[in-house]
Amino acid sequence: MAIVLAATLPENWSDPVLTRAQAEALLATPHHYLLITDQPYAAGYSLIQAMPLAQADILTLYVAPEHRRKHFGSALVQAALEMARSKQCEGLTLEVDATNVAAIKLYETHGLQKIGKRGGYYRDPVSKTQGDALVMAVSLA
Repeated sequence: MAIVLAATLPENWSDPVLTRAQAEALLATPHHYLLITDQPYAAGYSLIQAMPLAQADILTLYVAPEHRRKHFGSALVQAALEMARSKQCEGLTLEVDATNVAAIKLYETHGLQKIGKRGGYYRDPVSKTQGDALVMAVSLA
């Protein structure tokens, strides 16, 4: 999967959280990867860590700006939930930027609820500012 995704990332890959090299490094670790393509390139992806009979976590979910509002994000969340259920996970959690209203609404649409906050979770390397993350979760039991 890492080879497939790396090959589909356009040369001008742009993600505010992950560089192309960081995305490729994440793909080299033993997690579950979900990829949505809009041929011939990747339109979005998600990285999930799932512990069977325990918890699943969406570690990252990204849809390229030109592919947003096409339901790709919703499809990635739904696929993550289905994968977690197939692993008999008790629940699914994630962190989301507290200012990312669109993502929060997306996750709420899929049943995730705000359960906490992590102060200073996100760091902007350019502006050197820090942003809070909301912790969201849904029970699958």
